[in-house]
Amino acid sequence: MDDSQVSQFYAGKNIFLTGGTGFLGKCIIEKILRSCPDVGTIYMMCRAKRGKSPEERMTDLFGQLLFDFVRTNHPERLAKVVPVIGDVLDLKLGLSAEHEALVTENANVIIHSAATIRFDEHIKDALRLNVGGTMKMVALARKTKNLISFVHVSTAYANCNLLNIEEVYYPMGKEYDPIKLMDLLDWMDEDCLLAMTETLLRDRPNTYCLTKAITEAYLFQHAMDLPLGIFRPSIIGAAWNEPAPGWIDNLNGPSGLFIAIGKGVMRILEGDVNKVADIIPIDYCVNMLLCIGWYTTIVKTKVDVPLIYHCTSGTKKPYTWLQLGTLMLDFFQNKMPYNESSGDRMSTSPLIRRS
Repeated sequence: MDDSQVSQFYAGKNIFLTGGTGFLGKCIIEKILRSCPDVGTIYMMCRAKRGKSPEERMTDLFGQLLFDFVRTNHPERLAKVVPVIGDVLDLKLGLSAEHEALVTENANVIIHSAATIRFDEHIKDALRLNVGGTMKMVALARKTKNLISFVHVSTAYANCNLLNIEEVYYPMGKEYDPIKLMDLLDWMDEDCLLAMTETLLRDRPNTYCLTKAITEAYLFQHAMDLPLGIFRPSIIGAAWNEPAPGWIDNLNGPSGLFIAIGKGVMRILEGDVNKVADIIPIDYCVNMLLCIGWYTTIVKTKVDVPLIYHCTSGTKKPYTWLQLGTLMLDFFQNKMPYNESSGDRMSTSPLIRRS
């Protein structure tokens, strides 16, 4: 990617990124530092958490295995990442006047990845984080003087209530007006909000999918003036190739499920085995997202509405949960048993870094 059109696009560009300590966000940072050596500054919004300051969290982030290649071969590039203290839940993102000016005067590309991805999140918290956070990002984007691209991370499951989902915006009913729903949070107590959650969900399975759909509604109703691209990944899983085949550093989503099956902790899982497990590798997601940031600058004057981009595997390489389960059982039983109780640990190959 170093000499590609995308890498050349990011040369000299300054990026404002939210969600930089999350799984997707930190992989975006690593990919940019590794493959876009001439990038300007990456302003990473970060908040204090669990007794650690934003600066300490960033230091911990760069100490992770993910950043081994950059840390070993190009340590000077780490200085391109500058922490910006903020929180999507706070008024005006919690940015100080100095940090807001830093972003609005210098950023060229905004990548909004911060969100709650919990399926059981209370409707109030899901709305505040996913919808409210995006509203504040739109307000900041309008102040950003040299903005040329704004990439919003949504999900392929925002409209999972539909049988067939195209790369288009699906309007919601008037009862889902984003601004009116956010106004409810100012006066309605949590019990009342919880009681109306089922009515709001209708045929969507959880508050995550619902609030992501409402967020898209807000963007199409109130952010059409911005150079916007909307990214819809499906279930994000382990890497296909970068930073190394099979790399992952968390037990979220399918990875936790696979480990539980490999350990023998999970023996039965209720569900339809014939449904497609739409899992997409993290490096596919990162590469596509960065391409959207570049491509948005090309098409923004040629389209009437923001483009939506799906990053999914179900239509190209559909694997059902039955097929996936069969592969997992064969792998853990015959190829690489994971039996910690007997003292044998599942072997792991060294992380091979690619420049």
